[in-house]
Amino acid sequence: MTATKTTTAQQQPKAAKFADLIEHYLDDRLEVAAARSGRSRPSLAQRLQSYPPVQEELDLHGLTAEEAEKALRRFVGHCLSLRLATLRIITGKGLHSPGPPVLPLLAEAALQVLKQEKKVLAYRWEKKRSGRSGSLVVYLP
Repeated sequence: MTATKTTTAQQQPKAAKFADLIEHYLDDRLEVAAARSGRSRPSLAQRLQSYPPVQEELDLHGLTAEEAEKALRRFVGHCLSLRLATLRIITGKGLHSPGPPVLPLLAEAALQVLKQEKKVLAYRWEKKRSGRSGSLVVYLP
């Protein structure tokens, strides 16, 4: 059993390295194709325009900071496994909190970490007519 666990643990970094290698290869191929066609590679904003509308959402209202962070990470991981592309995270504005708003800052910090881990491509605050809303739109790679 120990040998199997060691082999599996060794395979995970190799799989991640292989996935990174494939991603870089595809990026290079896109750049070569763009150069041949005379067009530049699409910007992130242009790529996000082709994403579908929100496919799934998570409401963090009523959760503690710890519960909200766990729920957000679990939700993004689950949506990645389902190969979804566009998500909504509802944090609220924190208007009913006794102190300063906690969930909006926590959600943004958690998404920044997930972005660094390459589990999130980008995120933005949804805009309403009267300014910023209490929800984030998240784009998965």
